[in-house]
Amino acid sequence: MKPVNEHTEGEQNSVLPLRECPDCDSTDSRLEYAQQSFRYGRGDEAVDLTCEVPVYTCNKCGYQWTRSEAEDLRQIAVCQHLGRLTPNEVRGVRERFGLSQAEFSRITGFGEASLSRWETGAQVQSASNDRLLRLIQADPRTLHRLTLIAEANDHRGDPTFRVITITPELRRRKASFRLFMRAAS
Repeated sequence: MKPVNEHTEGEQNSVLPLRECPDCDSTDSRLEYAQQSFRYGRGDEAVDLTCEVPVYTCNKCGYQWTRSEAEDLRQIAVCQHLGRLTPNEVRGVRERFGLSQAEFSRITGFGEASLSRWETGAQVQSASNDRLLRLIQADPRTLHRLTLIAEANDHRGDPTFRVITITPELRRRKASFRLFMRAAS
């Protein structure tokens, strides 16, 4: 395999720019794909997952490293293991309707920060949230119904509470109130 930064005449170069080797600062490196296993979960629930990730190898010192795309692929493996939508699929559901994160959050009731974490892969959505996303994905009428619910809630305004004015009568009733325990039968 040729180094990633080597360019052959007539070839299109669509490779991401290389970073320097973290060990020796050389930019002479090659890209290969390798199976990588990693542990997901804790304790007895932990499982070993495997995915193929891009691995850079420095041609000068032999140091190997991965970049953010490897983390993205590990996140996809976790989502597949859990049976959840991947970050790109979550984003795709929202973008299909041309909605911003703020608009989609208002309609669905998802927290805007949570939605952002799901779309970037910083967090995997819960099973219940994943199911709602899948319902929206499968049938656009679901989002329409949620929009109607959100609009009805928006028109209600902030909830109001009845204010109780402390009167002499309430003070008298408070002072005379006593709890008594019943005798066991």
